[in-house]
Amino acid sequence: MIRRAFLIFTAPIIILSYPADLFAIAGVTNPAAVSDDSVEWLNQLYQKSGHSLSVNDSEETAVETAQTSARPSGESSSVQKQSAERPTADMSKKSPNPEPEDTLSRKNPEAVDGKSWAEDTTTPLEGERVKVSGHYRIGAGSNFREFILNDSNSDLQDWNWHYVFGERLNNTYDPAIYSQYLLNVDFSPLEKTNIHTQIVADPWSYVGTTGEQVQRSDIGTEVMRYNLKYFGANNSTIAQSFRTNLGDQAGFPVMKITDGHTSQTVVHGFYDWNPPTNGVPFTIPETDIDYEFRPIRKFWVDHTEDRWHARVFALADERQALTTDDPLGLSNHKDYWQQSPWLYQYQPIQFFSDGSVQRGYYSDFLSFYAKDSGGNRLVLLKGASLEADLGKTYIASTVAAPYTPWDEKYFSSDNIPGAVRIKHQATDQLMVGGTYTFRSGLINNSVADFNQNVGVDTKYKINEHVTAKAEVAGSHREADVMTNDRLRTSTQGYAYKTEIGAKFDHKFDGHTDAALSYAQMDQSFEPSLSRYSNTRDDHVWGNHIQFKAYSPDLEYFRLGDGLDINRFVVRFNWREQLFKEKFINLFDVRNVHKTNNTAYKETVLRDETTLKISRKATVKGLFRWQGLPQSTPYIEPFLSSYQFVGLNDPSNVTLQNVAVPADANPSRFTYSGGLRYDFNPQWAAEGIYEHSNDIPDFPRGLLNGNFRDANDRVDGLLLDHLTNFLYGQGAVGGVPPYDYFNVFRERLIFRPADPLTVTFHAAQNSYKFAAGLDDNVNHQGISLAYDFTKKVSFFMDITRSQAIDLPKLIATHYAEKDYGSHGNFYSSMDYRINASTVFRAEYGVFGLGLYAPQSNPYSAVGFSLPTIDTEHIVRVSLTGDF
Repeated sequence: MIRRAFLIFTAPIIILSYPADLFAIAGVTNPAAVSDDSVEWLNQLYQKSGHSLSVNDSEETAVETAQTSARPSGESSSVQKQSAERPTADMSKKSPNPEPEDTLSRKNPEAVDGKSWAEDTTTPLEGERVKVSGHYRIGAGSNFREFILNDSNSDLQDWNWHYVFGERLNNTYDPAIYSQYLLNVDFSPLEKTNIHTQIVADPWSYVGTTGEQVQRSDIGTEVMRYNLKYFGANNSTIAQSFRTNLGDQAGFPVMKITDGHTSQTVVHGFYDWNPPTNGVPFTIPETDIDYEFRPIRKFWVDHTEDRWHARVFALADERQALTTDDPLGLSNHKDYWQQSPWLYQYQPIQFFSDGSVQRGYYSDFLSFYAKDSGGNRLVLLKGASLEADLGKTYIASTVAAPYTPWDEKYFSSDNIPGAVRIKHQATDQLMVGGTYTFRSGLINNSVADFNQNVGVDTKYKINEHVTAKAEVAGSHREADVMTNDRLRTSTQGYAYKTEIGAKFDHKFDGHTDAALSYAQMDQSFEPSLSRYSNTRDDHVWGNHIQFKAYSPDLEYFRLGDGLDINRFVVRFNWREQLFKEKFINLFDVRNVHKTNNTAYKETVLRDETTLKISRKATVKGLFRWQGLPQSTPYIEPFLSSYQFVGLNDPSNVTLQNVAVPADANPSRFTYSGGLRYDFNPQWAAEGIYEHSNDIPDFPRGLLNGNFRDANDRVDGLLLDHLTNFLYGQGAVGGVPPYDYFNVFRERLIFRPADPLTVTFHAAQNSYKFAAGLDDNVNHQGISLAYDFTKKVSFFMDITRSQAIDLPKLIATHYAEKDYGSHGNFYSSMDYRINASTVFRAEYGVFGLGLYAPQSNPYSAVGFSLPTIDTEHIVRVSLTGDF
């Protein structure tokens, strides 16, 4: 282990010793370029949409004067310590309102829109020139029992099963102790041609597998084939499930590696297969790991002309996937925190000994799991792209196959996706476009599954204020084509969307932005390169009032549009600004039905108001209603953020919940109001009240499992199907009609001097299961941020929280609701050596919100508490760019 850590520290230094020679050859002095692989995902979105790198409250919020600092590109945590109330940079100085000016963007910030290569291409140098840039991070830590050089696992930072079943339970966190050396080399042999290489030496560059193994069960005749996958980041295999020859399923835990091999472990199959043993047991023997070092993360060749750009990439990240801007989003439509569907793996049809069949499907498991502590996806793409702007005609196309860190053969792929987008400006008012996507699932390089989608869309500018757009799309899929006629399937379906929108200024010093739309997807419509299961619902952070501004690019994702497979939606969205943005109102309503039988799904109505009463006072109000049909016995009415990784199509899943009665009302209401008042340049206060029965999905959604349904038969053929269910919902309030609860949130900000900010933050929530996902958890805390000098800054937070111990509740079969108190202390220091180099020392763990010392690129809340108790861990890191 120590030797491997030593290699992680020293091997890249050898690699980085070469750039000095390259600088001498190229004649480049003082390179200012930074890594183009920054983990600051939101900053990349800001740049694409023309915004500054950070967001801020208003210029007139005196207590929250904008502060700027050097932030090294590629660092997973913010290098400047800030209180939960102090932003990093001013995004807009012309508005006294804390919300961004154009917060109701209806354009996906990731969608291509002409000449996008200019934003993702290193400017080619003159012929025979080289440019070198990079990023480094050296990290270490101690838990007061051992010295640690390498301990990182991003999965521990996700709000998932670790919270109730992991080793540390509700104190689970990613230690994020690692070293990383990233080197970018751009070589331009010709004026318009550039060769880009990115070499990364970090713990995630060390991978390995056990190779395919076969193990017989301890009882009976079941046989299981498995291939465990190793990551150097935490010197262990990943948690993964495998099926047996009888259709049983066994889950492998994370297994630490000792002396190059796994330890003997016993895993169990489904409980249903053998209740006395809690599932059929399999004793997994010690197995050696076959290691590899894979440092290349990017390698491509660019050729750029005035009107077109071509790229051939041997390896590249998910940003090479083509995100189309057609109304339906047929390629790479997803939530902002999700991995691209282009990264999925094809799992071929599987036959079990009991005569059942699991159909071929596209799994998102590896693409979801494989990421580093900075949020970078490690399933890569290999392919080519072309983008051309020919004046009135625009063309973009990409074909690329996913490549996982554990693939043995580079030139063998299990699926190949591709997409083409064409737009033509026929007249000044009329644009016509077309989108084509395909995905081919492969078995030994033979086509086993083929899906394609064709869409035709148009946009017509009726006048300078009103625009209409529409799209018609069709899909066709041939599945399991290498089997017989009884198993292979052929499906086709259609989707439609039409929208009319209006934007105009008016005499009340304001602006109106409204849109009315209708969208529909057939039950058999299959857009394999896009995923709608998360974008159809509102984000939980968007259903609460907050006074902190977040990225305007996140606003595109905050409200769901209701659209998914087998749904049709009528939606009206209206945003009104009056009196130079002193009054802002957002009204949104959508009505959703099933397409196949017109059954009612939901109506979601919200109205949000922001009123700037004076330079000192801002008032906000929110009303939200989600109307759902009367409950069906044993069926969960609504759970928006339940995750189905790898095994199910999330657009067509029924969750069982045996606690649900018949004909109960599961509808949800939220009434909320808030006030922020700036008394003077030193003092400010915020207060928010919320009355709601909208029970959060987390942590109740963690009480879930699945079983194999033996009743899914088609023409006498037993199709393997895993049915998902929730349990224990009566104990956590997850049974309609839902009880109302009250939430009070307070903040008091005191800034006695310019370098010092003290923030008191607290919440009282009558829903006792609320967790540290956001500031709705019951807590009282105080944060202190102090800029000692221009180079040295300090941050500290002490938080006392209260929550029901969910792991204990489960362990006691819902008998003990232990509502305990927990204390968390965190402190850190940053020393900015120069504009691009920062030394950080920190004790404990705190926050992954917008303004916490550790930033999360997917966070839109101002406070979170990943650990409820003080973690006795010291971490130091040195980060910088060159």
